Amino acid sequence: MKRLNKMFATLLAIACIFTACNKEENTGNDGMVNVRFSAQIGTESGEIIAQSRASDTDWENGDAIGIYMVKNGTNTIAMEAENREYTTDGDGTFTAAGEDIFFPVNGSDKFDFIAYYPYKESGTGQDKMEDFMYPVNLSDQSKPANIDLLHATTYRYNTTGYDKNDPDVNFLFEHKLCKFVIKTTPGDGLKASDLEEMTFLITGMNTEAYFNLKDATLRNYKATVSSIAAYTQTKGIQYEAILLPATSVSKGQWQV
Repeated sequence: MKRLNKMFATLLAIACIFTACNKEENTGNDGMVNVRFSAQIGTESGEIIAQSRASDTDWENGDAIGIYMVKNGTNTIAMEAENREYTTDGDGTFTAAGEDIFFPVNGSDKFDFIAYYPYKESGTGQDKMEDFMYPVNLSDQSKPANIDLLHATTYRYNTTGYDKNDPDVNFLFEHKLCKFVIKTTPGDGLKASDLEEMTFLITGMNTEAYFNLKDATLRNYKATVSSIAAYTQTKGIQYEAILLPATSVSKGQWQV
């Protein structure tokens, strides 16, 4: 009986060894280095705005960005790293929500990265990411952070690219939409409390378009002109809306 127990224990140990080997082989990451991502928010001029979004809040726990890894100087997807979801706990560092992005063993290859916020799943349909095209829909302003489009590409400030010997990638995101802020002041005979029921309705604006992550341009504005209810930042004091860029604003495009 003792001999059988020893044989069973030996077989179990061998089985565990083979299981561990199979698990290691399935990862496919032997010799590769995972990319480490962090992010800041900036402007067109490169000025850094510490952890700020158009919705005037810091990065929050669970905020998710989409990341593409491309061959240096191109828009060609590398290592099948297309629209990978990465999240933060609010400190500006991002970790993979699913599969990590890795540099290949060959350290001579160089890569760039394209990223955007907020994350959208890949697929076909009006609210999915397809071929670097981000669908913009501004009809619902109730949660500004959900429609505050940010974009970053490392090639703008690192033309030589990254490899496994330089695995730390810091994104400098830029706002790509417009923020319309309305501030009110009570006039004669009015108190601040008298304005608390005030709402703003912006009319005559397109609410849908596509943003091309490759060249950072808005295009294919849809003929979806409708009213936009501005977000109430502070009742009776401040109201905000995120809008598509326009060359002009005609009379009557906002109402109280």
